[in-house]
Amino acid sequence: MAGAMYFYRYQKLLFFFTGILIYGTLVTVQAQDNTANFDHISVEDGLSQSEVYSILKDSQGFMWFGTVDGLNKYNGYNFIHYKHDPFDTTTLSHNHINTLYEDKAGDLWVGTFDGLNKLDKTTHTFIRLNHILRKNSLETSPISVTSIYEDRFNTIWVGTSQGLKRLIPAGKKNEYKTYSYINDSTQIHSLSHNWINTIFEDKTGSIWVGTAKGLNLLTIKESDKQPQDQKILFTHAYNDDNPIFDISYPSVTGIADDHYGNLWVATSKGLNRLDVKAGSVEYYYHEPDNHMSLSDNVIEALLVDQKGHIWVGTQASGICKLILKDKETVAEILHYKDDFFANKGLKSDMIYSLYESSDANEDVVWIGTRGAGVQTYSRSKNKFVLWNRITGQDKSSASNSTFAIFTDKTDHLWIGTQNGVYRINRQTNQTSRYYYNPNNVRSLSDDLIQQIYEDKHGTIWIGTHFGLNKFDPAKESFTRIYFDDHGKKYLENKIVTMFEDQEGNFWIGTGLDLKQYDRVTGETKSYNHNFNDSHNYRSMFITCINQDQNHNLWIGTLFGLYKFDAKQGTFKQYLHQKDDPHSLNSNMVWSILLDEKGVLWLSTDQGINKMIVENGKEKFIHYNEKNGLSNNFIYGMVTDAKGCIWMSSNLGLSRFNPETETFKNFDVTDGLPNNEFNSGAYHKSNKGELFFGGNSGVVSFDPESIQDNIHNPQIQLTSFKKFEKPLNLDSLLAANAEIKLNYKENFFSFDFVALDYTNPRKNQYAFKLDGLHDEWLYIGNRRFASFTNLSPGTYTFRVKGSNSDGIWNEKQEATVKIVILPPFWRTYWFYIITIAILVVAFKLFYDYRVKRKVYRLMEMEKVKLAENERVRKLAAEDLHDEFGNRLTRISLLTELIKARLNGHGAEVSDLLTKISDNSNQLYQGTKDFIWSINPDNDSLYEVAIRLKDFGDDLFDKTSTTFNASGINHALKPIMLPMGDSRHLILLFKEAMSNILKHAKSTQVLLCFEVNEDQVSIILTDNGVGFEKEREKAGNGLMNMNSRAKKLSGSLDICSSKAEGTKIRFSLLIPQTV
Repeated sequence: MAGAMYFYRYQKLLFFFTGILIYGTLVTVQAQDNTANFDHISVEDGLSQSEVYSILKDSQGFMWFGTVDGLNKYNGYNFIHYKHDPFDTTTLSHNHINTLYEDKAGDLWVGTFDGLNKLDKTTHTFIRLNHILRKNSLETSPISVTSIYEDRFNTIWVGTSQGLKRLIPAGKKNEYKTYSYINDSTQIHSLSHNWINTIFEDKTGSIWVGTAKGLNLLTIKESDKQPQDQKILFTHAYNDDNPIFDISYPSVTGIADDHYGNLWVATSKGLNRLDVKAGSVEYYYHEPDNHMSLSDNVIEALLVDQKGHIWVGTQASGICKLILKDKETVAEILHYKDDFFANKGLKSDMIYSLYESSDANEDVVWIGTRGAGVQTYSRSKNKFVLWNRITGQDKSSASNSTFAIFTDKTDHLWIGTQNGVYRINRQTNQTSRYYYNPNNVRSLSDDLIQQIYEDKHGTIWIGTHFGLNKFDPAKESFTRIYFDDHGKKYLENKIVTMFEDQEGNFWIGTGLDLKQYDRVTGETKSYNHNFNDSHNYRSMFITCINQDQNHNLWIGTLFGLYKFDAKQGTFKQYLHQKDDPHSLNSNMVWSILLDEKGVLWLSTDQGINKMIVENGKEKFIHYNEKNGLSNNFIYGMVTDAKGCIWMSSNLGLSRFNPETETFKNFDVTDGLPNNEFNSGAYHKSNKGELFFGGNSGVVSFDPESIQDNIHNPQIQLTSFKKFEKPLNLDSLLAANAEIKLNYKENFFSFDFVALDYTNPRKNQYAFKLDGLHDEWLYIGNRRFASFTNLSPGTYTFRVKGSNSDGIWNEKQEATVKIVILPPFWRTYWFYIITIAILVVAFKLFYDYRVKRKVYRLMEMEKVKLAENERVRKLAAEDLHDEFGNRLTRISLLTELIKARLNGHGAEVSDLLTKISDNSNQLYQGTKDFIWSINPDNDSLYEVAIRLKDFGDDLFDKTSTTFNASGINHALKPIMLPMGDSRHLILLFKEAMSNILKHAKSTQVLLCFEVNEDQVSIILTDNGVGFEKEREKAGNGLMNMNSRAKKLSGSLDICSSKAEGTKIRFSLLIPQTV
């Protein structure tokens, strides 16, 4: 039972007794029309009031709704309200909005219960034009404006409760000369009635005026003359000399023309189709027993949409949509009514207005209602047909939770629920319900339906929660079939799936095992990959079965995938291995699909798997939410004619293109009744229709009809905020064509919107700021961009948008120029003044510097003379010391030779050698001195080369290896003061000489290091070392320390017995000018 409960939880079946058992076997009812999908915009969404009398889309792409309580501007997300204020003459003249119109100049006209208004889009205020409608300024009675129209001569026609008004521009803005036309019983060509309901210009240019008493054809005589000299004639049914069309009722409420040239006239008592050329009229009325008639005679709104369908909004019976077959024939009339049980249906039967944009690629019909606000009908969202009205005579037996779907060879739709099976005749909409009756053995064995299957012989099999059922169509009854389960009857008779293979074998997947059922003999053979293990029976809880081209059966279970060889009766198991990325992504397999190429696809609770074979090894490729799938829990998969895979999940439907490996996801915002679907409830009909079932019924659709929305949305800036404070963007741009900010106002943001209303929440956005960004920043459905700490300069903000299907409007961006002004100290005038001051200061400073330079040159000459004297004196002292010591030693050695000449030849030879050595030393010392006073040798690089050469010569032909490192071009810029190079060379020559004499080393390394502002010279050996304290008083160390001090550097000597010696001399890099 644990395995069974585990399955139920994920299959989302309802296993609770309702306390009600339905007795009987068959209920037949006549189903109503499938409910269309309507979206709803209500007061809760921001609409000012729920009675919507007029709807308009302006040239910028914004929607406008006129209600009883004000005007609403809508962008797909938010509303802006405009209302009457009795103390503010720049507001609307009245809150009750009758009609809306945008003229060719883009100005919005608003007709209210009392007066005419024109919107100033820059200031968001209104100009009241009531005075031009009245005969004189003393009139105070309300004038209701019911319709507005601009003809091809740019004349504004205004229909009112007091006749027709013609407004002709008088020169200045918002000034008009008014001409009035009213009913005059003495004039046969006057208006038929003063109350104007509608004005319409047909495709031929004829202007029609619908009144409370008659349809009028308006004719302008002598149109080449000035308006004041033109004669306006009206022809109507009450014109005895020239009557026009005997329409069904005098009160005309709407006029429209279709693609065939028919003129449709709506009245308070029926619909009329006028053939103007032929002079004929056909009437359409409500007939109670005729489904192909109007639902109501009182018509409030009329629309011919872009597909040529006639929409009729009635006063109390919803909407009728007439589908035309040809000019004279209506092929079908669809009825949309308020339905409490339809979540996405109409919310009111009282229809006040109908509207569709003239944009050929736009998809939305707008519906104004009484009490339910605005509703929208999108053709793309109505591609999904909803089958959720499966109700019996007893509504308590109805169920929308679906777990099995099938269409048989006669095109009947079978739907399995937790309350039995429904069979729908799709031609007549007749619905039959079959359910469990404990008193009738020919009824279903159980109400909980898990699969419906038709075999090759046309037999319908129904698998239930308890038992298999064979349908007898003649008697409309069932034969119950149970299986012996050796004490596990519940699981063995739980029929989850059925499959007929290519050989005609009938396979049944149960909660226990796989069964091969002989439909002739009734014999059953059971298979279980671990049949002898009574503790492991749940691992064959089968969810789906399929067969590949090699006749292998593929079996999906809650605990892995199996390949079954029917001939051998053997199983091969495939499981999820956490250490193997090419194993199944989950053991919970919900559906198996073999596409037209023979590729095996599996759905699990972790996405979908594609089986591939590489080097003879079977592997799985995984696709999940990271790849664009809306939800990982995939219940069922079917393919369409193009090879795309459709799948159901807990977050709607997804379409996967195996070629591009891309997903497109569909949810409730795209027309689905619910996002959550169920396992087992997926099906593809012989006609290619796809069916998916969930907790809100069944949806079916033709995948070919699911096309991308190709409407390119207009993109508009809706708000500009500075430090989060909204400003009037229209006013800012109207005044300057750019936004100027001072340097402290560099935190600002823009709000924007893509005006595609099919599914606004899925519209996408991208922006860039020229001067800051090189590439577009794609921000998903976020509708704002913020900027902070921008440097002064000129920028251009750009934003573009896409519709809900990712179609970007690359040709139309919203742009605005932004100038951030610099602080005064970074302005041109400040720079000019500053430069002028600097020039004057420079001139004064220059004169001063010239005088100082002359003085300094004179002083420098004195210094140079003194310096030269000091150098010469120093040279003389050094030469004296160098030559004096060496020559004195040579002299002494010579005297010794003389004293020992007698018989002492060997000693003489030794002394002569010493003389030679001292002479060489004298030569080298002289050479070093001369080299050190040469300015060309002041760089540290030359010193390093000199020391390296000395070391090479010194240790040549000895047992000591000498190496130097760190001598590179980084040393060249380091220049030593005059004389320092000599001290540095003598310091390290002393050190190297001591190493050769005393260290007994085999390796000596001279290293140069440059670190930021300091240079270090390091001499190391691996000799015997010495005790520093004992040798401290030696001449060698004293000389080295003395020279280090002269160089203003630090000398560090580290040495100990038997561990070698390390000498580090560090010097700050001299600063040169």
